[in-house]
Amino acid sequence: MGSGVMDEDNDDKLEALLGDLAQVYKSSEAVEEYRALTADPETARESLSWFDETEELTPAELRKEVFLELCNRRGLVASVDWAEDYETVLDDLDDQFKALSAGLPQDRRDEILRDLDSKCPMERGDAVGWLFGPLAAYADEFGLAIIALNTFADMYHFVVVPIALREKWVGKRASPGNLGIVVEDPSWQFEKQLTGSPYQRFFRVDGSQ
Repeated sequence: MGSGVMDEDNDDKLEALLGDLAQVYKSSEAVEEYRALTADPETARESLSWFDETEELTPAELRKEVFLELCNRRGLVASVDWAEDYETVLDDLDDQFKALSAGLPQDRRDEILRDLDSKCPMERGDAVGWLFGPLAAYADEFGLAIIALNTFADMYHFVVVPIALREKWVGKRASPGNLGIVVEDPSWQFEKQLTGSPYQRFFRVDGSQ
C-alpha cells in the first residue's frame, strides 16, 4: 500500500499545476514569475531562500525547488513538518480555507482542538494525522478536498482544492525523477488515525486514488 502513481509520464507538469493552483487562489502572476525565475539557472538558484552555493541541483530539481518556494511564498500550499504541533498545522490549513472563503468558524475550530486535546499525549508525528480527518470532512462540506504534493521528504505540502482539481491531478507525477513531485491523496499515511474513526470514509489505501 502507499503512494501509487498512475501516470508514468515523466514530463515536467509543474507549470500546468501551478497554473491551476494560481487560478484557484487568485494568484494571477504566479506562472509568469515561475517562468521568469526558471528561465535562467542562476536567477533560479538565487531565488531560493535556503540555497547553498555548494549544493548541486539538476535542472529538474531546481525547477521543483523554485516551484515549492514560489507556492509557499504565494500561499498556494501549506508546508508543514511531519512532527509539527497540531495548532500550527491547523493555522496553516485554515489559511488555505480562508483564501477560498471557507475559513474555519471559531466554534468548529474549538471543537477540533478539544477533540485533539483528548488524545494527548500523542506520539511524535501523530498530530497531522489526527487533524486530517476532521479537516477533510470540513473541506468536503464546501466541495473541497485536501491533496498533497509528495516530495519524498519529511515535509507535508498540503493544498486545499476543489474536488474537480483533485480528480484532475491526484495520481500524477508533476515533475520527473525519483525525488520529483507526485500529487496524491495523503490519507494513506494516516491509516492509524482514520481507521475506525468518524472520518474513515476519507481513507484511501493508495495515494493515487
